[in-house]
This record gives sequence, C-alpha cells and structure tokens, in this order.
Amino acid sequence: MSSLPNRKYTVDEYFELERTSEIRHEYHNGEIYAMAGASKNHIRIAKNIMKRVDDQIEGGECESFISDMRVRVNDLRYVYPDVVVACGEADMGRNETLTNPTVVFEVLSDSTDGYDQNKKFEHYQKIPTLTDYLLIDQQRVHIKYHQREGDTWSQYRTVIYTNPTDTISIASIACTLTVADLYKWVVFDPLSCDKIE
Repeated sequence: MSSLPNRKYTVDEYFELERTSEIRHEYHNGEIYAMAGASKNHIRIAKNIMKRVDDQIEGGECESFISDMRVRVNDLRYVYPDVVVACGEADMGRNETLTNPTVVFEVLSDSTDGYDQNKKFEHYQKIPTLTDYLLIDQQRVHIKYHQREGDTWSQYRTVIYTNPTDTISIASIACTLTVADLYKWVVFDPLSCDKIE
C-alpha cells in the first residue's frame, strides 16, 4: 500500500475520493492508502475461496463479497478484505460499506504480510460481529486461522494448516474448505519446496 500526500483527511473526504477513484483506498485515522494490484496467485486464491464458500452457503443466511467490498472497522478505519462473509442481513452502512462481517479472508503478499498478521488483525478484533480471520500465504502452503472463542477476542484459537489434505471447518458459516481447493491453480516459485499435486 502507498499513501497519498502527507495530510489528514476527513472520513467525508475519503468517501468522496473513493466515489470518484478508479482504484481502491483504505482509510486509517485520517491517512489514505492506495491498494496495490494483486498477483496471479493472489487472484487465484481469492477466487478459490469465493467459489468454495459460495458453493456451501448458497441459499442460506450468509453472503460473501470479493475485495471491492469496503468494511468498516470503526469510525476512523475502513478496509478492503480479499474475501468477506456476512451472515444475516448484510448491514450496508454509510456509503455502501459493510459493517457486520462474520468471516474475513486475507491473502498475504510481500508488501502487506506483517500488517495483515499483526496490526490489521488487531483492528479486525474490534468488529463485534467478526468471529473468524483466515490468512492465506500465496508463496507457500500455509494458512493461519484465528477463531474467536467467547464474546471477545481476549481469547482466541489459532490453527495453522500446511498440508494440502488438511480440512478447515468454519462453524460460523457452516463451511468446510480443503487446503488443496484453496490453492488450486496456484503456481509457487520454483525455489519453493511446496507444491500442490
């Protein structure tokens, strides 16, 4: 992500920029950051997530959205997850912004890896409806799944999946994903020892 000129923007200025911009921006306490383009692996993984989730939640009470769906963390923070699922009526707050996500998937890239795993996770924990946060590495077979336990994120369970035959069960959306399905069509760097058969 790259930031716009060094000045503070109001939320209204941010929404106006987003309304007319051809690229997406995240808003963090007055600062606006342009979202970088995605690699082929990133796009393939996000597409795989969306397809596998949609196949299982269709006809139910949950709905999935791809990366153009803005999510409100709080009044000073707006982000764009790679894939997000909302259950019940999707609450579209101000300016077509989802306010009640249930599950968030982020595909890691070199430029956002540390942020997605640390600060962004801290921010997501402030969303009362969010119960599950999954981070999918695009350079190797590695998925980190954070699941809230109880009413707050003060306690949460983290599971790491590195085997293509592993199965990930997301109870909040009654969905089961296999690691191999999420990495379908992904081509790893030849120097990587990981590969999906």
